Amino acid sequence: MLEVKIRQIGNSHGLILPKEALQSLHLESGEPTIIRQEPGGILIMKKKALRTLGKGQKSTEFEYTGSVRDGVFLLFRKAKPAKIDARLFEQAMRDHSGKTLAGGFDKKDIQSGGLGEWLYLASNRALTPQHASFMAAILCSEAGVQHHHEGNAVMLTFP
Repeated sequence: MLEVKIRQIGNSHGLILPKEALQSLHLESGEPTIIRQEPGGILIMKKKALRTLGKGQKSTEFEYTGSVRDGVFLLFRKAKPAKIDARLFEQAMRDHSGKTLAGGFDKKDIQSGGLGEWLYLASNRALTPQHASFMAAILCSEAGVQHHHEGNAVMLTFP
């Protein structure tokens, strides 16, 4: 635990974090962060950016906080953040271990057997196949999932 004081900085207020705290949080000065209110306190998280796995113009940049290990919040400009729990990442890795499957990220035509359908069902319809496109990019970045394209389809290979 780290104790710091809120200080006035011009007309604003801020927290000064010691170098050791930044290092332990894997943060650097000037780096974008998110502060989220939690029951009983606040949570400071690094904001990360990735691209979805589609080809060319079908690949879009997105931002998130968290990790596969801790769960993530997908950050959107015009909508509330969407949470993907760590248990869903763990379950996806376990359920698809050693398999290759299609992404199936189309929200209008849910592809049977794809990660999009899997996430839709595993989240009790709280998350869509489109959310699975973000999940797939995070899994490739953090959990060793590989991807390739077959035509326009994104194929995912789980370790």
